[in-house]
Amino acid sequence: RGALAAKWRVAYGEGVRPARVPMRETAWQWANAGAIAADLPPERQAGVEAGVDLHVGRVLSVSLTRFDQRASSLIQQVPVAIGGELRPGMRRIGYRLENVGAITNRGWELGARATAGAVTVQGSVALVRSTVTLVAAT
Repeated sequence: RGALAAKWRVAYGEGVRPARVPMRETAWQWANAGAIAADLPPERQAGVEAGVDLHVGRVLSVSLTRFDQRASSLIQQVPVAIGGELRPGMRRIGYRLENVGAITNRGWELGARATAGAVTVQGSVALVRSTVTLVAAT
């Protein structure tokens, strides 16, 4: 309507990332560092977001977004005891990749941009609440 424009948006996305062996870490850790179990499920992230963008000509724009995402089967290197003791009371430690749990991320993002002649000012703020929703039994 005139110089004022509003755009509504809604999106859903899902991503899958298989386990990877971190090369720099396997170079300095024990031989089994970064070992990947054959049955290790990939990390998954899925979520929705919705928002509105308001524009007043080319002078002012404001964007507000609400999001809700869940990351599951998160993969982390976990220390594990291997073999016997090196010396009394001293064990060898190796690392392997394991699924360690899930996290939800919910929040708001607000961004604004204003232009006056040759000067443009912009800023943004994000308010996020991350909650651990599942911790692996092991």
